[in-house]
Amino acid sequence: MEPLITECATDWYRVLKQERKSEHTVATYNTAIRGLVAEIGNVGISTVTRARVRDYLSKQLELHSASTAATRYRALSSFFAWCVREGELEENPMIGIKAPKVPIEPPDVLTNSEIERLFNSCRGVTFRDRRDAALIHFLLATGARISEAVAMHVEDIDRDAGIVLLKGKGNKRRPVPLGSKTQTVMDRYLRARRRHRLTELPELWLAERGPLTRSGAYQAIVERGKVAGVRVYPHQLRHTFAHRFRAKGGGVDDLMELAGWARVDMALRYGKSAAQERAINAHKRLGIGDDF
Repeated sequence: MEPLITECATDWYRVLKQERKSEHTVATYNTAIRGLVAEIGNVGISTVTRARVRDYLSKQLELHSASTAATRYRALSSFFAWCVREGELEENPMIGIKAPKVPIEPPDVLTNSEIERLFNSCRGVTFRDRRDAALIHFLLATGARISEAVAMHVEDIDRDAGIVLLKGKGNKRRPVPLGSKTQTVMDRYLRARRRHRLTELPELWLAERGPLTRSGAYQAIVERGKVAGVRVYPHQLRHTFAHRFRAKGGGVDDLMELAGWARVDMALRYGKSAAQERAINAHKRLGIGDDF
C-alpha cells in the first residue's frame, strides 16, 4: 500500500530538522501540507496531481496574501521534490506551475518618534527596565531575529570590539556590530545582570525565574509598546533596522550579510521603502513646489 501524504510529510519534517531548518520553517511548511490535505484529503501520495495542487494554490491566493501563497508554493515544491528523490513519486506535480508573483511592498517600520517613545518607556533603573531597554536597542542595532537574540549567551558578546555573534538559520554564525549607544545600554544591562540571582546562567537575557524565552521577549516588547503608545512587535524592529540601513546608503549585499538572508528579495523590500524616504527627502531639500 502506498504511503499517504501525511506519512511522507512526517518523514520529510524529520529530514528538515536533520538539516537544521528552523522550527519556524518546519512549522510554516507543515501549515502548507496541512492546508493541502484539508483541500484534497489525506490521499495516497501518487494521486496528487498537478491540477489538484494548482487548485489549492489558486485558493491560497484568494484567501491569503501573495507572500503567504508564495511561501506555501515553496513548501510544496520542496516536499514533492523530496518525494521524487525518495522514489515515492515518479514526477513532481509542481512542474509547470508558476510561483505566485509577490509585489515588493514596503514593510512596516517605526518612525524616529516611535523609537524614542519606546526608549522612554524603559528609562527606569529596575532590572526589567535595563533589560528591556537593552533588548530593544539590541534588536534595532543588529536586526537580529527574536529567536536569535534569546538564543545568545553572554560569551557571544565581544564588549571590547563591540561585536556580537548571532546564530541564524542552519546554525550559521555571523558577527554584527552594536554601535556605541547600544553598547552603553548593553553595559548597563550587564551590570544589572551581574546582580541577578541567576547571573551564573550562560544565557544573555534573563527573566525572573530563568532565561528569557521567545514568548517572554515578545511580550516584554509588546508591553513596552503599550506604555509608549506604539503598536510594535519584535520583527518590526528587524524591519526598522533594515530600512534604516538602506536609507542611510547601506548596500544590499551588506544588508543580506548582516541580517542573515540568503535571498535578495528580502533585502529589496527594504530598499523600496528606503528609496521612497530618500526621494521624499530629496524633494524637500530641492524645494520642489516652493520655486514657482
